[in-house]
Amino acid sequence: MRRGGKRPPRISARLLVDGCNFLGRARGWSLGEASDRARLIRRLQDYRRAHPAQEVRLWFDGERGSRERIAGVEVLYVGPRSADESILDFVRGLERAARSQARLITDDRDLARRARQSGARTSGVSWLAERLVEPGDGSSEPQLGPGELQEWLEYFGQE
Repeated sequence: MRRGGKRPPRISARLLVDGCNFLGRARGWSLGEASDRARLIRRLQDYRRAHPAQEVRLWFDGERGSRERIAGVEVLYVGPRSADESILDFVRGLERAARSQARLITDDRDLARRARQSGARTSGVSWLAERLVEPGDGSSEPQLGPGELQEWLEYFGQE
């Protein structure tokens, strides 16, 4: 234990983000702004680079179903399903030991309760908002990692 009796926070192998909930609840972010969705993805890319051992997944409601990986962040648009059910299906699909290594970010009390019942840990939106670094405070715009750069160079015949 550290001084003051506080334990250091456990690091999760997976960071799972309820995107619409985050944008609707975090101070300085707006659910209705497409630019804030893009900003959230960029900040999560920065977070992922700072925590390379973590898998980062971000769910959004209300778009045609799709999945893409953007600089280490998997972004899922769940289409007609709810993001909540998609998140819970993902958590339940993990092996039991892996569930305890997943941290879901949401202020949705029911979703958080159900995720904890399935074995995941949860944190509120403020937990993540405090960890997302904005440009001008020591971060930089997203850049490709070494593996991604190599893939890009090979794809475009630069290697």
